[in-house]
Amino acid sequence: MKTTTTKFIILSLFFIVVSVKINAQTIKIDTTEITFEDKLRPCLATEVDPLPNELLPAWIKFIKKNYSIDLKNKGVFSSDNLLSAIDVTSISITNKRFNLYTRITEIPSGSFMNVFASFGYDIFIGPKNYPKEFKSLATILFNFLNEELNTFYTKKSSEIIQEISALNKSKIAEIKLIDKNKIKISDLDGSIAKLESLNKSNGQRDSKMEEKLNNEKAKKTHLENENRQSELLVQNMETKIASLQESLQRIKMKHEGLKK
Repeated sequence: MKTTTTKFIILSLFFIVVSVKINAQTIKIDTTEITFEDKLRPCLATEVDPLPNELLPAWIKFIKKNYSIDLKNKGVFSSDNLLSAIDVTSISITNKRFNLYTRITEIPSGSFMNVFASFGYDIFIGPKNYPKEFKSLATILFNFLNEELNTFYTKKSSEIIQEISALNKSKIAEIKLIDKNKIKISDLDGSIAKLESLNKSNGQRDSKMEEKLNNEKAKKTHLENENRQSELLVQNMETKIASLQESLQRIKMKHEGLKK
């Protein structure tokens, strides 16, 4: 089988794979065509939240564990992010020997994944010429995504919950500090007022009393500045907590979508 590979050019999506029942909210697998070895080839495509550094090793492990297929990056093609398994067998896909290809690239929302296969140099598995094999390939990809996304969303939810919990603890600590400082400021206000009153009643300025008054005012200013900083920290943490809660809600909705 010929294995030479040219660069990929992703073209427009054509139609949704109808051979696999997929929840469109969370997992959507489309058919597309890409230029491979100077010709358009049928291909499965999907966009998912995990980044390539998480998705790629998981896909390799899944294919190896469940179908005994070794997907590898062929050195010189590493810049194309191309994984291939050449001249392999898997009765879950076909009773013939075939080549399996995968390309996973990073996009702003996570990863873009392409999966396609061929029986040889110019015989690529598609929905028209080999509908049964193409459906099997789509089913395998769907099963992988369902498994991987369940793991991903569970882990991500746990991480966000822990982060929210840590922020709430920090927020409570800052609020307690603000309250303590307010009590100290109130005490200092009383002390300052008393010292100023004594200064006036004496009819002349006492240097020691003046020094103590200045110290008390400096302490008050320091505490007020500390509280302003703490209040800003609390506001920032509240904003971050709100953002994390929104992210958690989105993840929970996607995770729930896998179960439908």
